[in-house]
Amino acid sequence: MFTILGADGKEYGPVTAGKIGEWINGGRATLSTKARRANETEWKTLGDFPEFASQPPPPPITASAPAGTPLPAAPTGSIREIADAYSARATQIDVFGCLGRSFELWKANLLPLVGITLLVLLAQMALGFIPILGMVAGLFLNGV
Repeated sequence: MFTILGADGKEYGPVTAGKIGEWINGGRATLSTKARRANETEWKTLGDFPEFASQPPPPPITASAPAGTPLPAAPTGSIREIADAYSARATQIDVFGCLGRSFELWKANLLPLVGITLLVLLAQMALGFIPILGMVAGLFLNGV
């Protein structure tokens, strides 16, 4: 039985080595996570315990594969076969669909876009008429 120290600073356990193995595979713990046996007081990393030393690292988490989702196996074969396998999995980007959606967003938010732009321009002009405020505005606009 083990107790681990979570990333939030809380202790979790006691749990079995099998449960910690599940946590490692699920990405909830790593071999550098601090842990101790139930009958010990010294904290060590999970990689220091023989039960977890041979534990393979979890697969990397990507945007397309949330935590806990097994990743597909890497394709094997010749370079051409691997390239064809990745090309088959690639998604098509609909450029005109993206442009159409962006234009619809622009139309739906035209008043705020134009209104805020005019408001900023008017504020810049007003600050330009007052010399001391014009210098302050210049500092903000020029980043000096």
